[in-house]
Amino acid sequence: LIMGTLGAGCVSVQASDTLPELTKDNALEQMMKAGETDSLVSNHKSYEATCEYILQNTKVYDYEDSEVMYVDMYGTTQMLYKEGELKYGKEGDEYLSCLYIDEADGNADDLISFYTDETIEEEVTDMKEDGDTIIIQTKVPEELTQSALNSQGDGESYTEGDWISMEYVVASDDYRPLKHTQILNHKDGTSEEASKMEFSYGVDRPEDVADLCEKYEEAEKAEGDVRNVT
Repeated sequence: LIMGTLGAGCVSVQASDTLPELTKDNALEQMMKAGETDSLVSNHKSYEATCEYILQNTKVYDYEDSEVMYVDMYGTTQMLYKEGELKYGKEGDEYLSCLYIDEADGNADDLISFYTDETIEEEVTDMKEDGDTIIIQTKVPEELTQSALNSQGDGESYTEGDWISMEYVVASDDYRPLKHTQILNHKDGTSEEASKMEFSYGVDRPEDVADLCEKYEEAEKAEGDVRNVT
C-alpha cells in the first residue's frame, strides 16, 4: 500500500493552531507523521483503508484499531495481526492454523505504510484548500516512474516517456490521509488512473475481523490445541 510522499516548495496552507502551517517545504514531513499507523490509531477509534490497483484489477483492504490490524489482500487472503504478530489467517473459505512468527518478520508496523522515503523526490506542483481538506498535487520524476510501477506489480504498463502524478487529499485539521490518487501520464498526452486509496475513521470492527478474533481466542483457550511450530 505504498502510495508516495511529497517534496519541496513555498506555498502555504494554514491548518489547526497546534500543527505547523503546511507548506511545500514541510508537506512531506507532516503527511508522513500524520499517516503513521500509530498516529492514526491513537487519534481515532479505528480506521480503514481501501486501495485499488486499477491496472492490476486488484484491491487491498486494511482495518486497524487499538487491538488488531486486519489485511484482506486481493479478496483471497485474510490476515489478522494482534499484539504486533500474525495470529490467524484465512485463505478462501478455509481457516489456517494459528501462526506465531518471528517478531522481526511479523511486526505489523513494518508491513503497512501509506508513505515511504523512496518518493521524497516527488515535486509538489500545486497545493490548495478545499473546504475542510487540503489537496496536494505532485509529480514523480520520470526516472522513478518505472520502479514505482514495478513496486505495485504494474511494471508491464510502463512505456518510455511515461510519468506519474499524484493527488493527495488530507484533512486540514490534522493532515490525516483521506484519499490518494495515482495517475499514469503518457507522452502522447493521454493519462489513466493507476491506483487510488481512500480512508475512513471511527468505523466499527468489520464482521470478518470480529470473526477472526473470535476464532483465534477460541483456539488460544483450547488447552493443548495451540502449539508453536518451527
